[in-house]
Amino acid sequence: MLPNQLLTDSTSAYYNFLDHGTAVMSIMGSAKDNIGISGTAYNANEYIGFLEWTTNGYDRVAAVTRSINASQAGDIILYEMQTGGQGSNFVPAEYTNVIWDLTKAATDSGIIIIAAAGNGNENLDDPFYADYNARGNSGAIIVGAGTSSPQHSKLSFSTYGSRLDVQGWGHNVLSAGYGFWAKYNNDKDRTYMMFSGTSSATPIVASAAILIQSYYFQKTGQYMSPAEMKALLINTGIPQGGNLTTKIGPLPNIKAAIEHLDTTLSIKNTTLKPLKIEVYPNPSSNYISVRSPENKNINFEIISMTGQSVLKSTTSSDKKIDISHLPNGTYLINATDQQRRVVEKFIKE
Repeated sequence: MLPNQLLTDSTSAYYNFLDHGTAVMSIMGSAKDNIGISGTAYNANEYIGFLEWTTNGYDRVAAVTRSINASQAGDIILYEMQTGGQGSNFVPAEYTNVIWDLTKAATDSGIIIIAAAGNGNENLDDPFYADYNARGNSGAIIVGAGTSSPQHSKLSFSTYGSRLDVQGWGHNVLSAGYGFWAKYNNDKDRTYMMFSGTSSATPIVASAAILIQSYYFQKTGQYMSPAEMKALLINTGIPQGGNLTTKIGPLPNIKAAIEHLDTTLSIKNTTLKPLKIEVYPNPSSNYISVRSPENKNINFEIISMTGQSVLKSTTSSDKKIDISHLPNGTYLINATDQQRRVVEKFIKE
C-alpha cells in the first residue's frame, strides 16, 4: 500500500497515478471551449469520480459501493479497473466475486455499468474461467480494446472472449494528463498524451452510452435498461474485423443507434410520464411505505447490495411494508408499473 503523500506530492514518482483518471474523464467530459481537447459527452450535467485510493488507503469494494449508492436507474457507471486472472494476466474487475455481486445488484436495479475487459490478452472462454462464467452474466457491458483503423480488430493486449460485448479504440486516443505527448509552458494543467489500453476503450463506449441515454430520455421521458443499452450498442455497432475467434465485439456507432431508436422503436412522438415514488421513513427500523403521487398500486422488489432479492410484492400508496426482519444496511427498491420503472434507495438501521 502506498503512503497517501506519494499520491498527492507532485514530486513523487507515483503522482502520475492520478493522471489515469484525468485521461479517462477528459475523453468523456472535457469542455468544448476551443482549449485543449473536447470530450465526446462534453455537455453532461454531472460526472462524479469514486476513487479506489483515498485518504484511508486502497479500497476497491468501497469505491464500487459508493458509486452504486450515488446512482439510480438510468445512470451510467464506468469501471476503469482490471484484476489478475490466470497467471496474473489482467481480466475484468468482476472476476472478483464481490465485485460481480455488486455489479449484478446494480444492473438488476437499472444502473448501466460499462467495464474494462483488462489488458491481459486472456481468453475468458478458457476452462480456467469456468467458475467465473458459471455465475452467469452480471449485466455489465464489458469492453475490449480494438484498433483505430477501419478494420477494428483486436489489439494484442486486450482480453477477449464470448463474455465481451463491444470494443473501443485501444490506442491513438488523445487525452488530457501525463504530458508524454505534449506539455505546454511546463504547466501540469496543460498536459496531454496518446492514451491506450482498455482504459481508453472503455470511456469511449461510456460516452456513447451517455449520449444515447440522453437522447432516449428526451424522446420518451424514460431511461433505457442495461439490457436494452447493451443490445442496442451491439446490434447497431460497426462489426469487429480481423481474427473473429478472439472476440471483443463491435465498435459502438452513435448515429446508427439513434437512427434505430427513431425508426425501429418509433419513439419520436412518444412521451411517457415518469414513474415517481417516495420511500419513507428513510432511514427506517421496522417498516417503510411507498408513496406514489398517482395513488395507484405499485409492484416492487427490494434488493440487497449483494444482489439478493429479499422481498417482492405489490403495495398501495402509503401502505406499511414490514422490513423488521432485514439486516441493517442499504437496500434498493425497484418499483414498476407496466413499462415504467424507478429505483430508489433506503437504509434499514
